[in-house]
Amino acid sequence: MKNKIVLKSDTFKYPTKDERKEIGKLLPKMSRFIIQYKSATIEILQNPTIDNAIRNEDLYWWNNCLNNRIEKLIETYIYVIAHFQRHQKNSLIDLEHSYTDRLLLDYYVEVFYYYFFFYKRRIRAIN
Repeated sequence: MKNKIVLKSDTFKYPTKDERKEIGKLLPKMSRFIIQYKSATIEILQNPTIDNAIRNEDLYWWNNCLNNRIEKLIETYIYVIAHFQRHQKNSLIDLEHSYTDRLLLDYYVEVFYYYFFFYKRRIRAIN
């Protein structure tokens, strides 16, 4: 007969404020591009080259997408470390929470790698 594991909804918890502060100290600093928004319409009126005007506006929005991905990467990193620490702490004491933390750890590790490799690919494309 197989054993069944029931995960209760109250065992699923987000990282607390204190956990976020502690993990925030471990985060590496990531430099970002700072690109000012330039409206393509105004640029077209001031500059005869339409392609450069559109490219300048698009550059701002691509940078915005990249920054959003970096933020998602950081947020996921916080989740991974929080669930890893909880799993380490609960693995011997509280099996009910340990199963949930292990499941969430596995899930957020996959999400982290998704964002990490996407970010890495984008940086290579820019260079």
